[in-house]
Amino acid sequence: MNSLCSNMITRLLQLFLAYEEDPNVKLLILKGQGKAFCAGGDVRPVICDIVQGLGKWRLGADFFSYQYTLNYVMATYSKIQ
Repeated sequence: MNSLCSNMITRLLQLFLAYEEDPNVKLLILKGQGKAFCAGGDVRPVICDIVQGLGKWRLGADFFSYQYTLNYVMATYSKIQ
């Protein structure tokens, strides 16, 4: 249900940062499909990468680093969302 992926997180982060500086943007609305906005399906691929080994744990570390950066930007955002 609306699982996040690295590409989605990167794009959302870019948009949030760009829109925060844009005086024409007054409000942001995020909408997921269905009942859940994000239900944690993003964790499974990260765990699979860790289990496979061969340094793939770094993919998961990077994923969560970007995700928590996005979470911080959203939590401290200066515009209505």
